[in-house]
Amino acid sequence: MALNVSERSGSGYRLIDETITAIAHQGLHGLSLRQIAASAGVSTASIFHFFGKKSRLIEAAIERALELEEDFHARLLSDLEGLEPDATALADLVVSYIFKRSGLDLTRFWLEIVFNGDWLDAGAAVTRWNRSRHDFWAQIIGVPDQGTPFSDFLVPMLLMEETYASALHDDVTYWPLLAETVRVVAARIYGLPICGEGAVLRRLMQGRAPQFTLPEAGWSDTIANRLLLSASDKIFAEGVHALSDRDIASLAGTSSSMIAYHFGDSASFLQHAIWRAMFHEVPKLLDPAISAETMRDDLDDWVSVMEGMVGSVVERGKPGFYLGYTRITGQAALLCRRQPELIPLIRHLRIIEGTGTYRSSRMYWPKSIRFDESHAAAFGIWIKGMAILDSVRDAEAQGRSDILRRAASFFASG
Repeated sequence: MALNVSERSGSGYRLIDETITAIAHQGLHGLSLRQIAASAGVSTASIFHFFGKKSRLIEAAIERALELEEDFHARLLSDLEGLEPDATALADLVVSYIFKRSGLDLTRFWLEIVFNGDWLDAGAAVTRWNRSRHDFWAQIIGVPDQGTPFSDFLVPMLLMEETYASALHDDVTYWPLLAETVRVVAARIYGLPICGEGAVLRRLMQGRAPQFTLPEAGWSDTIANRLLLSASDKIFAEGVHALSDRDIASLAGTSSSMIAYHFGDSASFLQHAIWRAMFHEVPKLLDPAISAETMRDDLDDWVSVMEGMVGSVVERGKPGFYLGYTRITGQAALLCRRQPELIPLIRHLRIIEGTGTYRSSRMYWPKSIRFDESHAAAFGIWIKGMAILDSVRDAEAQGRSDILRRAASFFASG
């Protein structure tokens, strides 16, 4: 149950605001009550006096963050009063929006809740936060949608782009990639064609020698591969934050000194372990190392396949591929502020967005669902945002089925 922030004293307010800042900078898993209390100028005992326990302090911070988000969008909507955007203006506005938000502690706070807050009961708060963003963009877009809220396609994409921007804010290559993807979505919203396939910068960057290569078809029984396999399993099951050199070495049946021996240092090992975890149980339909086997028969068949990759695999209690991949991506991106050596990995992940979608649409999917490279990137980013939001909000499978059908029509280029 959310706390009534208005009933808190001045010290309580400071503790709440410092908690938002601390989560944005240290992450949920690195949260220190002692540091929060010191920053607020009070004792640690004050936290327990006002809030009883740590989880209640975080609840209060979430409630305060909801108020700040709603104020942020209300002010922005007031500034944009009278705007009647076309596709170009909407695309420019979205890029500016993400640029502005990429520097805010408030944005990183919500990303932490979404990607690292699985132990919190935050589904209702995330639903309210997400709804406020939908309402804002629905008012901005302002075009008839004929029963299809275009914000359903824009807002999940924004979540993923905010995630990438949190790590790549100062990366000169990120912003053109973002602009390219946003132009696709804006053109779709306003019913305009895309001039050419685009993706010029992304094709150029993909053509360079990759820093991260695809895993081998099989796992060779070397110490280095055993370390990576153990780390990959740990990351996929428990999250990036759960990784420790000592635990991974123990699982691999070796000593932690072998990590430095084979990978140079812990930072390099972390990058390669996260990259390897991205390919944990890759579905055949997206695996670039596997040739085509069969086309999906029709749209319903395609939707059923995608549903399994977006949600959780109930019988095994594991996330579907898109959900697992997205969670790892977000957790790694959020670590970049504290571990900037991860930035090249996040840049690479953004560059390759949509490559599996593009390939699958040419080899497996029904002929009615085809993507060029730009549309594939937009779809790939959107479906990841949708997957992680649905997991936090515990959305019903029927809702996913409906939006996947609409997404096939919205994103497909022909």
